[in-house]
Amino acid sequence: MEVEKINELVIKDIRKKIDVLKTKILVDTDSFRLETRFIKSNPKEIFTLGYMIDERFTFYGFKIYVCYLDLESIVSSILINNSLVGDSYNYLDKASHKLNELNFHPQNGFIIENKESIDLISKQLVLLYEREFLSYSAHWHCLTVLYEFIKDKEGREELHPILGMFWQFKKATILRLCNDESYQNYMDAFVESRQMILSKVPESIDVQRYYSAAKELKEILDKTEPVYNI
Repeated sequence: MEVEKINELVIKDIRKKIDVLKTKILVDTDSFRLETRFIKSNPKEIFTLGYMIDERFTFYGFKIYVCYLDLESIVSSILINNSLVGDSYNYLDKASHKLNELNFHPQNGFIIENKESIDLISKQLVLLYEREFLSYSAHWHCLTVLYEFIKDKEGREELHPILGMFWQFKKATILRLCNDESYQNYMDAFVESRQMILSKVPESIDVQRYYSAAKELKEILDKTEPVYNI
């Protein structure tokens, strides 16, 4: 059986569920990565329930995550401009935070061997959609919810597990978009810290890029009007 046929069987039941609930969900299968995504979107947020089955019939688990477009459109352009990520970086399928991101994730992959394996994945998909995805999208409905969660958190230890590798860029942007009065102090301190690191290792290409990105972010955010008046 081909991977495409397996995937059709996996999503058959959830398609019926979506039709019954009359929920507006886009079903998108990426043939290059063999990843399938159920996407619920509006002009400011994209909520995704996704999974991947590779050409060896290995299932790599489910992901549920949200992309806040106001946040990611700013941060991603800075990262690309300063070569901190590749030109092919697509923020539309990236998570804005890691909270509750993984719901079912086999440690070493799960080999699909028979119809029972397919049925197991299909049932788990429907359960995650009903019990997790809809409530997840309702809870994280707006960037302001993430703002309230992270606004008082400081430093790498607290923010990296939530916002990921570029947590400083994301927090600065969130503070600005949500009209937080601490934005300017946070942004200035971020640029100064990157400048200090650069003075210690001026030959480091990565450090140069981070400093350049921090400066560019400040220039853009200082001119950006807040979107949310918290």
